[in-house]
Amino acid sequence: MRGVQIWRSGDAQYNAEDLDAPAVVCLCYGALCQWHFAEMDSCQPTMAQAVSLAKQLNETNSLAVAIHFSAFLARYERNPAEVERFASDLIELSTRQNFAHWMAWGEISRGWARSASGETAQGISWIEDGIRDYRAAGSVLAVPSALVLKAEALHLGHRTSEAMARLEEAEALAQRTEERESFAELHRLRGVFLATMGAERAEVEASFREAIRIAQEQKSISLTKRAEESYAEYRSQKARALGRRGLRPEKISVARLPVTGSDLFGREENIAFLDDAWANPDVNVVSIVAWAGVGKSTLVNHWLRRMAADDYHSAQLVFGWSFYGQGSTGETSSADEFIDLALSWFGDPDPRLGTAWEKGRKIGEARRTPSNLIGSGWLGAAPKSTWSPRRTAA
Repeated sequence: MRGVQIWRSGDAQYNAEDLDAPAVVCLCYGALCQWHFAEMDSCQPTMAQAVSLAKQLNETNSLAVAIHFSAFLARYERNPAEVERFASDLIELSTRQNFAHWMAWGEISRGWARSASGETAQGISWIEDGIRDYRAAGSVLAVPSALVLKAEALHLGHRTSEAMARLEEAEALAQRTEERESFAELHRLRGVFLATMGAERAEVEASFREAIRIAQEQKSISLTKRAEESYAEYRSQKARALGRRGLRPEKISVARLPVTGSDLFGREENIAFLDDAWANPDVNVVSIVAWAGVGKSTLVNHWLRRMAADDYHSAQLVFGWSFYGQGSTGETSSADEFIDLALSWFGDPDPRLGTAWEKGRKIGEARRTPSNLIGSGWLGAAPKSTWSPRRTAA
């Protein structure tokens, strides 16, 4: 928002020959960034400021920009009623001002809103008209985003094979134009479409993982969460179809955890705490802190055995590690050994490549993958142990 601050300070003047008022554009992009960073309480007021400023400046093209991005934000928030409202305003303004570019996007946004509201036939028609008009004006940039919206509308209209074709078209065009705005959503939708078409589990999950990877790479908290939720829903549906609570993890490695007794007494509250932490989507890390010998490792192993009896509650990967051997004099293993082995186990092609910081970042990316259960720490000998019971943990 530094651009808005500069404009408000009076150090930079708005030039009438500028197509868009820079402060309006800054506010629009600022609102979208706030949404990506999950600052939900701020993004709508910021976008409203953009609309208000455009009206104050009496700059019709800037107003069209602000209304368009207001519809854009409402679409991010999956609010078809708001998208419809802004699309109607944009179409009305574009009709009066003869804005062909913004008219086309008004049609596309209205089409998505209608489709999301259940009127798929009409909605798809609006989107097709908008894309046709947009391309007729010679525009190429942002067409991939429009095609992704059309694909979603086709899927909602039970035309999933056609929807897949539009995703392929969008991806091919985006590769040429080097656009990445809709890539995370493209791969998330591909996963949804493949699941609907009964594709192999590996192919479906690869699409969801790619969506998550791209969203994380683009630092979009909201798109990451959306992709993770779609992935989790898919796994839940597969589990229900199999008639059991969860799918068995693809890989399990707990041999490096300490061997402890099987009996555990008076720890019902601690077990319930770990269960609640695993079930809570907002909990990423849980630390168990106590002196050696009080039973940290026994507690964790007991909880893991309960999880294992129920296929680890749909965890996709389960990885356990202890830096210390049994007892207070046990030898330690190095952090480098843990990082290299963990990266290799999670499929990194060259776990020894990169600095310690870069390797740590890759471990962090592994823990953000949905349905991973990763345990690490000083189990048994040190006064502190760290355990991470959740789909995304480290």
